[in-house]
Amino acid sequence: MPRLPIGVEREAEHNVACVRYGQVEREGVGRTVGYADYQVNVDVDQAGGIVGIEILSLGFEELAALAEIAKAHDLDRSPSIGGTVPSAA
Repeated sequence: MPRLPIGVEREAEHNVACVRYGQVEREGVGRTVGYADYQVNVDVDQAGGIVGIEILSLGFEELAALAEIAKAHDLDRSPSIGGTVPSAA
């Protein structure tokens, strides 16, 4: 079963959408991997697991990158597209 995000939010100051898959405070960010000319950035923890995805713009290349990331890491993208997180605890 694909992994659901624990939160989807918009950072208004920088106009960035953030899809959270882990707690940054607890897991930390080991590195950030950029996709689609760094318009989609994946924060990865020390163990290589995805902590979150930051989306700076959303065009064809960014959607393709999100699909690639979701497939490679078995992530459920529907909450980020629909804007809700169904009981992800």
